Amino acid sequence: MDTNRPPRVLRRALYSVAGAAGIAAIGTVGISAYLTSRISAPRRSRRPAHYTFTPWEFQIPYRELMIPVDGSEISAWHLAQDDPTAPCILVLTGFASHKAELLGISSNLHRDGFQILLVDFRGSGRSPGEMVTMGHNETIDAQAAVDWISTELPEAPIGVLGYSMGGSVALMLTASNPQIGAIVSDSAFATQREILRHHTRRRTRLWPTPILAAADPLLRKKHGHRIDDFSPALSVGHIAPRPFLQIHPKDDQVVPFSQAMTIRDRAGEGFESWYLEEAGHCGAYFADRPGYCKRISEFFSRSLR
Repeated sequence: MDTNRPPRVLRRALYSVAGAAGIAAIGTVGISAYLTSRISAPRRSRRPAHYTFTPWEFQIPYRELMIPVDGSEISAWHLAQDDPTAPCILVLTGFASHKAELLGISSNLHRDGFQILLVDFRGSGRSPGEMVTMGHNETIDAQAAVDWISTELPEAPIGVLGYSMGGSVALMLTASNPQIGAIVSDSAFATQREILRHHTRRRTRLWPTPILAAADPLLRKKHGHRIDDFSPALSVGHIAPRPFLQIHPKDDQVVPFSQAMTIRDRAGEGFESWYLEEAGHCGAYFADRPGYCKRISEFFSRSLR
C-alpha cells in the first residue's frame, strides 16, 4: 500500500476543486470577452440614420458638418447666431447616443443667444465607425470639435456641456484644454474602471476584479488603451479655476452618486454642484425642464460673457 498517496476522498476533492477553478477561469475569460464586445460595438438603430429629429423641427437654421478626425470624420450640427463672437457650447452625448437626443437643451440655449455645436461620436448617430471606446477615442473626437470652433469661430468663447459618458469626456477635455472657458457635466462617471466594476457587478453578481483583469488586455488590444487610461477624476483638478458645474441625481442607478463625490473631492476653485434628490440617470432635465434650462443658461452666461 502506498502510504504517500492521498486518500481517495481527498483526491476527489482536489479534482473537484481543480475542475471548479478551471470552469471559473473559463467563465471569467468568457465574461471578459463579452464585456469587451459590449463596450466596443456601436449601437445602430434599425431605422435609416436620417429618420430622426433635427434642428429644423425647432425652427432653428443650422449647418450639417462632417468634422475630420483620425483619418475619419464625425457628424455635427452647428446652430449659429448672427453674432459670430457669441459663445459656442459644445454639447456631448452619452455612450452610443445620437445628438438629436439633446436638441431640447440645445434649442433652449440657442434661444438664449448661444451658438451650439452638437456632435455624434465615432460609431454613434450619423458618424461612421465600427467601434466605440467609452471615452478614449471620444475625447479625441471632442478635441476635433473644439479645433473646429477655434478655427471657424476664433472670437467665440467656448463652453462644454456633456451627459453621462459625454460628461466624463468633457472633464478630460476641459482639464487638458485651456481654450475651454466653462464646463457642465451631467451624470458623469469618475473613472472607466469604476463604472465597469459597477456594471459588471450589477449584471453578473460576480466579483468584478478578476473579470476586469482579464478584460484589460483584450481592451488594450482592441482600443489601444488600458482601462485606467481614461480616468476623468484624476484630471479634474486641472479645470480650476474655470467655472465647473456638476449635476448628478442622487438616485442614479447607471452612474452611482459615489462617483460624483469622487469628482467633487478632486475639483478645485470654480466648482459648484447641483444634486437632485428624486431623479434618475441624466434625469435633471426631465424633472424640471424650464428650471434646468434656466440654470444652465445662467451658468454659461456669467461664465463666458
